[in-house]
Amino acid sequence: MVEILIVVVIIGIALSLTTSNLFISDEQRVKLDAERLMRLVERTRDQAVFSGYPIAMRLTDAGIEFLERDPNSVEPIWRTASAEKLPIRGWRDGIRAEITAPERLAEGNRSMANTGTGTNTSAEQGDKIVTFLPTGVGAPFSLRVYSAQYSRTIDGDALGNVSLRR
Repeated sequence: MVEILIVVVIIGIALSLTTSNLFISDEQRVKLDAERLMRLVERTRDQAVFSGYPIAMRLTDAGIEFLERDPNSVEPIWRTASAEKLPIRGWRDGIRAEITAPERLAEGNRSMANTGTGTNTSAEQGDKIVTFLPTGVGAPFSLRVYSAQYSRTIDGDALGNVSLRR
């Protein structure tokens, strides 16, 4: 009888440890998504440096959209990066992000978004983007990842350093 009681206690302890990790809190989800976005920002910055081409990020309701300069255009036109290189990343339920200290598309600097049908559509002037240059330096930025109650901020400085804060 004592052996059965010990086995039941061990099973109870094991179940309590595993079920507490199955359902993560809203705060943990925001933290995980902010860390995921920070790693993605670092990877995008590194890809711009190693590829030798500028890459930009734009945050939309659907997720993170990556932009690249159109190499066939004389004007500085951004276009949606090919899905093979940089696919659009979606948000988890209840989590959103915004660029709070951005670089904006300036006068004479247009953005083209690929609709997937082979045609391009022009994005709004003044869209908030984060640009990563091949030199590794760029404009400072802040990205805020948030839910209804919690938020985290990703800061990038002019030297390409990226940090996460509450």
